[in-house]
Amino acid sequence: MSSLFLKIVNMSIAAGWLILAVIALRFLLKKAPKWSVCLLWAFAAVRLVCPFSIESVLSLIPNAETVPANIEMMRYPAVDTGVNVINEAVNPVINGLFEPNPISSANPLQILIPLFACVWIAGIVIMLLYALISYRKLKKSVAASVPAGEGVMVCDEVTSPFILGLFRPMICLPSSMEGQTREYVLAHERAHLARRDHLWKPFGFLLLAVYWFNPLCWIAYILLCRDIEAACDEKVIRDMDKEAMAAYSQALLDCSFPRKRITACPLAFGEVGVKERVKGVLNYKKPAFWIVLAAVIACIVVAVCFLTNPKKKEEPSPFTPRTFTATVTRIESQLFYVRPDDGMPELLSSDCFEVPPDKLSQAEDIELALGDRVEISYNGEILEVYPARLGKVESVRVIKQEVPQAMFFKTDATYVLRDPVTAEIPENKQEISLRPYIHLSRFSSEMTGNWHSYWDISMSFALRGKYTVSGDRVRAAQKFGLNAAVDEEKFIEFRILSETEIMVTKVADSFFEPVKGNGWLKEGDVLVYWDMGAAK
Repeated sequence: MSSLFLKIVNMSIAAGWLILAVIALRFLLKKAPKWSVCLLWAFAAVRLVCPFSIESVLSLIPNAETVPANIEMMRYPAVDTGVNVINEAVNPVINGLFEPNPISSANPLQILIPLFACVWIAGIVIMLLYALISYRKLKKSVAASVPAGEGVMVCDEVTSPFILGLFRPMICLPSSMEGQTREYVLAHERAHLARRDHLWKPFGFLLLAVYWFNPLCWIAYILLCRDIEAACDEKVIRDMDKEAMAAYSQALLDCSFPRKRITACPLAFGEVGVKERVKGVLNYKKPAFWIVLAAVIACIVVAVCFLTNPKKKEEPSPFTPRTFTATVTRIESQLFYVRPDDGMPELLSSDCFEVPPDKLSQAEDIELALGDRVEISYNGEILEVYPARLGKVESVRVIKQEVPQAMFFKTDATYVLRDPVTAEIPENKQEISLRPYIHLSRFSSEMTGNWHSYWDISMSFALRGKYTVSGDRVRAAQKFGLNAAVDEEKFIEFRILSETEIMVTKVADSFFEPVKGNGWLKEGDVLVYWDMGAAK
């Protein structure tokens, strides 16, 4: 609810700049057709309704998001109106009133904004109830009306003509109205219907109910009602002579009545700004072509400058974009862990990168696999979380690599689990005995796996069996004859990364049994070649 309220506040402020522009243009376009001013109010309605807008360098809106969405959590709450003078006047007050107290358990705005949101909702409910009750009372007052032509009703209870209804609008007239006055009134009200004013005015009131907290919206609604009536008068008198205009003005005066309140309906003939309307009718002159053209240009300029948002200023990044290569060591859904290949001590092997589908280049159906080498481009930021994450990944590209086979031509190939912390090869044989290792021999094509206990060197667990090689994949397996009808196969699968490294890609659950709490080989473990001759 708080986020919605803040969104409405920002939309209200952005529309406020457009409303001020329309108010100013009303004075400049006095001689222009009145429909042009109504069109400008329609732009204001678009600004109040649409939660988004395109960006433009021509936008005159100082800032589309005056109140930050995270203002509740800010250490020093502040707004950005886009006008430095206003910011300098307002922000010190906001800081003084709402700066979080370190002793308190909550930020004041975390309490006040939800409260303001509740008051806002309550205001909307009150406004809509007011409109509904007013409409029901008005409808009840014309319950005894009598048809007097197509779409026209007469009633003794009606004191001034008006239109009632949205989907089946009816023109309601006083029973006593007759003659030329009646003709002018019907022409005026039918002009309203032709312009769909019986829909636009309630829609304007609905927007007012949502943005009731903004004084500019109240001013806009009042002026909209005046301009709707003026535009309708202009439509009726467009082809009248001076004598007919005078008679129309007299009809306005005869049907006028004081307005006591702002309403969503009805469209009453003599309800709004009668004095100004009479002056407008008596002084009406058909606008020249250049005036109409100027009005159209003004509408276009307002639409371009106030219906668009200013382009967001891109602050220079404090980070330097980087690209590095890495080996995939673990995959979970769209998350994958990598071990950098090109020496990045700040990353090591505990890093987790979330790869959106559109960031993974090459074929769309490509699937990452353990041991894949990838090239990652990112903005240079490393988030301080565990496992570490890159700030913003720009692209991820799988690097094609040749399958190394030279390792199998070694007379004695022993691979030791890489140190998980330093990512270094163990320096002496004693350290080797504390880690699992795999021995591969090209003569017997056998795999031997040994596990030496950290607590008791004499204890060990060993397997011996055949292994097969397919491309860069190695699979070593051995069947055990257990007390069961089917033998259990123990296996371990590797992927050849280089002449000196292999990675565990799949392993039987109990291939390497833990001894006194020591772990076992798992997917993603990298083993490095240990030169037994060099160890000696």
